Amino acid sequence: MRLRRTNLSSFNTQSTASAMRTKKSPSGGKINKYLNSSVLFRVLTIALVFVIAFCSYKVADKEINDRLTAAFYDEITGGQGTIDDPTKSDYEDGTDTWITQLNTLDLDGYDPLDLSPLGVIDPERPDATIDPTDLETKLGYINRQKNIWELHDGVNSDICAWIYIPGLGVNLPVAVDSKQNDYYLNHRFDRVFANAGTLFMNPTSSINPIARNLIIHGHNMNNGTMFGNLQNYVKGTKAFYDSHRYIFLDTLYGSYRYEIFSVYITEATSGDYLTTGFTDSKTFMKYCEGLKNSGIYSTDLTFLPEDRILTLSTCYSANNKKRVVVHARLAYPDPNETVATTATPTPTQTVAPTPTPVKTGSVYAINLSDKTSALNLRKEANTTSLVIGRLSYGDKVTLLEDLGEWAKVRTVGNTDGYVLKKYLLPEDEFSWAIPTSKPTAKPTVAPTAAPTPTAAP
Repeated sequence: MRLRRTNLSSFNTQSTASAMRTKKSPSGGKINKYLNSSVLFRVLTIALVFVIAFCSYKVADKEINDRLTAAFYDEITGGQGTIDDPTKSDYEDGTDTWITQLNTLDLDGYDPLDLSPLGVIDPERPDATIDPTDLETKLGYINRQKNIWELHDGVNSDICAWIYIPGLGVNLPVAVDSKQNDYYLNHRFDRVFANAGTLFMNPTSSINPIARNLIIHGHNMNNGTMFGNLQNYVKGTKAFYDSHRYIFLDTLYGSYRYEIFSVYITEATSGDYLTTGFTDSKTFMKYCEGLKNSGIYSTDLTFLPEDRILTLSTCYSANNKKRVVVHARLAYPDPNETVATTATPTPTQTVAPTPTPVKTGSVYAINLSDKTSALNLRKEANTTSLVIGRLSYGDKVTLLEDLGEWAKVRTVGNTDGYVLKKYLLPEDEFSWAIPTSKPTAKPTVAPTAAPTPTAAP
């Protein structure tokens, strides 16, 4: 039997040729597939590393920015005060006298410069520091009117108020978003970029006079700054809610104390809580009842015609589609008492004179027949010009120039623009006071004398 010999060199040559044919095969071959998958894997790995590095950088950058912003605000404000744990159950059992009812603060020592909450005729910089009461001192309240004016004049003319909520870590200046472009969502009050932004209100939330519904917006920051701790009201106990119901608001023109009556979570698309214009007191009181009924805690609070409320709004945790909303009623000064002592009902309606010509430098109020509408503040004196702001019924403006049909004005937030002059009414002829209707006593009818009999002819 003959054995077939295989030439080794021939075998190797054939194997190599076969491998080369495999490499060059139209189907791609095993080596091509290996090389292609290896390159793809490397590309994906590099891309993944890049994405992880970029995300880590953004997270670290935001964390650093947030910490620097918090430190900046602490330096300006002197710190955010104590932050209470909302899960504690000892609020009602502790040694402190916690807030359980409205209107419990002693008013002595808390005098907002004798200014009416309905409006300041001659707004002036305060020349004295208002001393807080013992309880206000215990709560950590410090009057900030001088600080507001210093920031308003020296840093940013949009600064108009300062809000303090004991135990919530809210002790911050408030800006007015005069251009209504959400600028302060990512800028500090000194106009430096910051993720935390600034607490801000829209121009429709007037501080002179105090709006019926004054709305302040702010971020819910992970580190608890800005309005980050408002969610403690809906995540904590009722005892926490009962003992953290004071909100102090100082503005350029006065100092006020609000008391919370409703807290809840709502959809961001629900704009009911952002209403600022009301046709009359009855409509406003019905609106307030709706806000009260939305609250997660019940209250027997009743509303009066001249009430003013404060609304705070922030995101709910990381869910940008929901909002934590807090509503508070103005408790001091009491606007209902102010109106009762200062408003004199006019027996007959007087037609307001047309302000033509108007005196430049004077203060005027926006007088709209539809109190729920708004007056456009335009860049130029024509109806096609860019709208740079909107003025609500009762907003105050300073007249800069009389142009006949149009007038150049300056808003409280120091924004200059043009409005139709027919909607301006001199401040001294305008009144926010809505007289409380009282039953009119029926006049006493004098007895009619019996007719004297006529003698027959």
